[in-house]
Amino acid sequence: MLIMTGFEPYGKYDENPSLVLLHEIKGGNIHKIEIPVSYRSAKIKAEEIIDMHPSAVISFGFAPSRGEMNVEAIAINVMHSNIPDDEGLVAKRMKIYDDGDDCYFSTAPFYDIVDGIKSAGIKARVSFSAGTYVCNTFFYSLLYHARKKMVNIPIAFIHIPPTKYTAKKFKLKKFMIFNEIKRGAEISINIISHLSSP
Repeated sequence: MLIMTGFEPYGKYDENPSLVLLHEIKGGNIHKIEIPVSYRSAKIKAEEIIDMHPSAVISFGFAPSRGEMNVEAIAINVMHSNIPDDEGLVAKRMKIYDDGDDCYFSTAPFYDIVDGIKSAGIKARVSFSAGTYVCNTFFYSLLYHARKKMVNIPIAFIHIPPTKYTAKKFKLKKFMIFNEIKRGAEISINIISHLSSP
């Protein structure tokens, strides 16, 4: 079972493209989970997901300032932002887990995923910063619990840019056509599915 996640709307963004993507992707062996934009909930959900013993996890998050699909290479043990999460917490200089490493690299082949997306003519790059907001907290927590529980599976996190609709609605400068984002996601899922197949 491959688990795919997307985030609920947050802040001023009453539509989250990663949640739209979650609903649009089809697949019989994909278990879909919505993640609240809350540091506390993201940590809880991450551990629950690892305890479900999936064959792989691929998570999608919304990056309003980015103009291409960003396959994240690394998550860091930091919660820090100027904006509150959906529970009102403004995290400042906080660790996600006191006993966690400073960072964890993705256990998915992020370079291969980017190459696969780009081979379809879709804009993508490897990113070495997942930020320090809830997306990073969720990604880090997945990797932390997988290592702690000795679960060796591909775990990927991909930030997607605004869709044309979202960019127009919130006056954002960069965007991608949703069908391209969806196709890039399908390619990513296919690559990870082949890795996790027996």
